[in-house]
Amino acid sequence: MSAQLVTEDLDASCSRDHKICLYRFLQEGLTNVWNHGAPEATFVSVELREHNLFVIIRDRMALADKARRARRGLGVTALKVRAESLGGSVSLVISDHVAELRLVLPLQETVGA
Repeated sequence: MSAQLVTEDLDASCSRDHKICLYRFLQEGLTNVWNHGAPEATFVSVELREHNLFVIIRDRMALADKARRARRGLGVTALKVRAESLGGSVSLVISDHVAELRLVLPLQETVGA
């Protein structure tokens, strides 16, 4: 599996909880690409705008059988709960066989960091 990664200047401090949220989002999102998508067409974008972290994982969905699609886990739901506990949000948009998982996470300015 390979992914195209696009990042902006990410010179920002954040809490341990924010780092764990970002890590879990990337871990779950890329695992979903591996299990349900077309890994060779994966795009990951991470950027910081006005103290908000924006992360997008986009890929083409593989044509899956109904039994595989019927399996529903708690991965994306758990990501939403984790992000919301930090004032952020997670959304999943599927259109024209393209899935896009989005994270918006506000980062607090830390004094003396």
